[in-house]
Amino acid sequence: MNDIFNTSKATNEIQYFFSQANAFRSLLILTLSIAIAYFASKYLARAIIKLAQIVSTHTDKESNEEKHIRLRQIETYLSVAVAGVRAVVVAVVAYVTWRSLTQMLLVAV
Repeated sequence: MNDIFNTSKATNEIQYFFSQANAFRSLLILTLSIAIAYFASKYLARAIIKLAQIVSTHTDKESNEEKHIRLRQIETYLSVAVAGVRAVVVAVVAYVTWRSLTQMLLVAV
């Protein structure tokens, strides 16, 4: 009866699972890192789009033609930056994941 509520055994099993090098642990880490990259890039892109919308409202109110063109260029750069930021986030998360998995593999050997 006491074995059902013994959490220390479950905790020890989980610690043992993550301290050993195995394929399932690597797959969990990879899946978690993909989820982190997805949500980080999604929220960063959303922030850049909000900034572009703010620039767009200022552009529409601008009467000076030269400044109007310059603000449109900034808006275009921000739109292109969304793709660049997403690529950088995915690359950084992939690199950090690769480094952590290889470090864990070297420690296990």
